[in-house]
Amino acid sequence: MPLSKSPIWEDARSYYQEKGVSAWNSNAVPNYITTNPFIAQSYARVINSFFEVHRPKRGKDKNDDTFYILELGAGSGRFAYHFLQSYFSNSEFSAQDGRKTIYVMTDVSTTTIDFWRRQPQLASFVADGRLDFANFDVLKDDGVNLMESGKTLDVYTLEAPIAVIANYVIDSLPHDFFSIENGKLFERLISYSRAIPSEENSTQQSNSEIAYSDRPCSETYYKNSVWDGVLRQYVEDFKDLNFAIPTGGIRMLETLSKISRKPVFVLSSDFGITQDTGLRQLGPRRIAVNGAFSIHVNFNALKRYAEMKGMSVLQCYTEKSSLETMGFIMRPGRRNLEPLFREFSRQIQTQGPDEFFMMKKITEKAADHLTPQNILGLLRLSNYDSRIYELCERALERHLNELDPSRQEALIDAVLQVEKMHYRYEQQRDPTVRILKFLLRLGALKPAQEIAHRNISFLKKTEVGRQTYADIFGRKAI
Repeated sequence: MPLSKSPIWEDARSYYQEKGVSAWNSNAVPNYITTNPFIAQSYARVINSFFEVHRPKRGKDKNDDTFYILELGAGSGRFAYHFLQSYFSNSEFSAQDGRKTIYVMTDVSTTTIDFWRRQPQLASFVADGRLDFANFDVLKDDGVNLMESGKTLDVYTLEAPIAVIANYVIDSLPHDFFSIENGKLFERLISYSRAIPSEENSTQQSNSEIAYSDRPCSETYYKNSVWDGVLRQYVEDFKDLNFAIPTGGIRMLETLSKISRKPVFVLSSDFGITQDTGLRQLGPRRIAVNGAFSIHVNFNALKRYAEMKGMSVLQCYTEKSSLETMGFIMRPGRRNLEPLFREFSRQIQTQGPDEFFMMKKITEKAADHLTPQNILGLLRLSNYDSRIYELCERALERHLNELDPSRQEALIDAVLQVEKMHYRYEQQRDPTVRILKFLLRLGALKPAQEIAHRNISFLKKTEVGRQTYADIFGRKAI
């Protein structure tokens, strides 16, 4: 059957509902590239620019409007935490001119949402009225029902523009596969056989069988003038091509366009392709299995669809190595969007999340040879990412005895920022105990005590945590 009609998508949904936050533990489903502090800071600056462009006109009481940021498929909550830390930091918040903004984490898994609501690191943002939660299915629901405030976000209630974040979402929504051979259009059908999980392979996906077959089809395949218009464009522009139509991504845009009468800004990153030149190089389209099912996203098709619908599109004009990002503005209106396009270029196109990920891969190979000065620069550039700190720990240990007082002070400040930015959901990767021991070796007792007090419930859980607490306070272990 056509891929978009396959039960494979219900199985993918069930995977996330059953696994909850554990789906992201140990990178079972790859996610670091879209959840690290660097990409969160980049998104915070781009979205702030969008809201700045749409600030209330002079003479209107700006307190009448609340701006919402909706994150689809918020997963472990790691991106949201980093985004909140960046967006509401003193330096960023001071530029927002008192604008009231609420961030909404959404998912289809109630288990995942329950985890967020119990997460101590998110609690302060909830208490301040800056964070809310919702069980929201972008392919089925007309409105977003907020769990904390009890409000519903829909076309009747939203009085201000809304921003939507959709990272690693479109690749898990329905797609259709096609090919063009000598100017003729073919649909690529799939046969999908479910299998019962075994002891060796605990996921249904790992045991499933997928086969493909091609057959000719019409350019009026969807019986929808815009959707079929995208197909016709491909037949006109390419003699031979393998491509996907992200039907779920298109439906996502259609749903979000109806959620408000005001401008809607969707910012999405995924493993995919944007440029025609890259599209030409693709082989026959296939489904990837990496814990769940996912598809290489054809942002090129989304761009063609969006432009037909009169949306403004923000895109990168050179191919990215691992992560493509695209922005869509529905009902852009008459506001001058140039500042937003410039910010997108600065934060995403030129030195963006894909470039940062390449830098991390270089760091993995060179970490043991870095100097303290190199490491300080990397930590600051990464927005104090604990994974970067983890890579550089051994090099830091080797140079501890060589540090002058000013370099020590700079490192202590950086490490404190790393601890503050770290989001706790993978205990085996938690750097808190190692950071505390590092601070003790530097003689930074007061900062170590502050961190230990803040994390006492976490330190109680392990013997090494209890002993570290005792070392800091000079008493028996808690």
